Amino acid sequence: MLIHITPRFYTGNYAIPVQLVDVTVEPLGLVLRDGVDLVMRQPFPNKRIYVASRKAGRKAMNGLLIDTGTARVKDFEVITRWAVFADDVVTHRVKHVVLDDEFDAVSTEMALWHAMCESLGGWESRMPALPANASPASHMPRMAIMSDDRDQRTGDVVDKLNRAGMVTERLEVFTMPTIQPERLENRRLDHRLPQLQDAFMIRRDQAGQRAAA
Repeated sequence: MLIHITPRFYTGNYAIPVQLVDVTVEPLGLVLRDGVDLVMRQPFPNKRIYVASRKAGRKAMNGLLIDTGTARVKDFEVITRWAVFADDVVTHRVKHVVLDDEFDAVSTEMALWHAMCESLGGWESRMPALPANASPASHMPRMAIMSDDRDQRTGDVVDKLNRAGMVTERLEVFTMPTIQPERLENRRLDHRLPQLQDAFMIRRDQAGQRAAA
């Protein structure tokens, strides 16, 4: 199964220094560290959005790929830590819930869920019904420094604040459908999708424990 995640920090209207610390994916036992496995990129025209990417090449890619082989994952949690103002570490926890088992890939990038024309693959829509006033741009999980950066959210976000009203920990639940793996390989669809050769491979070692490569 291919899992595409996009751990991201949105600074909004606040000019704050942000640095990625690490990303943990449970129950896969995957722990990825900035500067070793990861780098922080800005793959979008909106340079207020920072995304965790694999430390490979110089191009700003949108997120990370995880390959679990034949193992299917029904739910998993991504814990991302970011350092703001140099030494304050904030935590973003996102519980991902997979809605079905029709295909062998999932992605938090909701643009990949849409129906596609023939030249882009000819796929049907995989977009579930969204709550009223919820757009894909506002619905996708992201960390922010202030709670009011998430207008029109759907009630699945819980923020813990410090005395100054800044978010120190955010908890989210994100539901997503499965998609065709070929959507993640289509460079015409999105040239900033991480490539298959850069996927973190999850395997069973000789002791039966999960390991990554």
